Amino acid sequence: MVALFGQILGCSYDAAPQAFEGNLDDANHVIYGDYSMEELPKEQPYRGALVSLFERKTLQSLKTGQIYRVDEKFGGQELPWAEQSSASYCSGILVAPDMVLTAGHCLSSPYSCENLQLVFNYNIMNDSQEFEVRDCKAVVKTVVDVAGKGLDYALLQISEPVQVDMPEVIERPLSVGEKVYALGDPLGSYKKKSSGEVRSLLRTNGIYETTLDVFEGNSGSPVFSSKGDRLVGILSSGERDFSEDGGVKICGVRDCSGELVIPWTKILEDSKK
Repeated sequence: MVALFGQILGCSYDAAPQAFEGNLDDANHVIYGDYSMEELPKEQPYRGALVSLFERKTLQSLKTGQIYRVDEKFGGQELPWAEQSSASYCSGILVAPDMVLTAGHCLSSPYSCENLQLVFNYNIMNDSQEFEVRDCKAVVKTVVDVAGKGLDYALLQISEPVQVDMPEVIERPLSVGEKVYALGDPLGSYKKKSSGEVRSLLRTNGIYETTLDVFEGNSGSPVFSSKGDRLVGILSSGERDFSEDGGVKICGVRDCSGELVIPWTKILEDSKK
């Protein structure tokens, strides 16, 4: 699998991110069926490679305790983690010692490389709050074209390598009904794990439609196969988080728009061009 990551490093650098394209909603996720979200398990594979995206000024506010809680910023008082800080704005995964993969729309204005910091160990088990932080050094490539190409990803070079175990990837297409899970920062809170399954394949552009319980802030979350813990792709967009009365939106597993996952195989193919 290391060879696959090495192929990505052959991409040429873009001078700047492409303009935001498409109709992605900022508040775009929901609970499907039974609630599946839990704090990041202590023994979760590849937890050291998980990344949280922060605006530089927000990270400073978190360190001084001057930050809004989830319920103060979004509502959702019924969530078990509503009183946690809401600080990060997107999620990601380390795919090479100095390379982070996230959703392309996470680099839309005002989130430029210059005001972005990438944080490791942003989880509730890290009581010391001693995060490992890297600056964004360069945007290697970013593409946001969900409706057309079925792509929404960004590759970011970080200021200094991080030496951790990185995920192996799945190289075959998934089937309807396969179990998957996502690892990310719902509503900017600590890293959490949510579970679901592939409920359909969007054959026009090759995206997986899933029933993952995810929220705003989960954009760019790595999605893994539940069997073998291999990287499937990254979370892009989906249903709105909240209902009209302000509560967290609940859908049946076959209802609402589903949560869209960009397959790793599509990202790899595009990054080679």
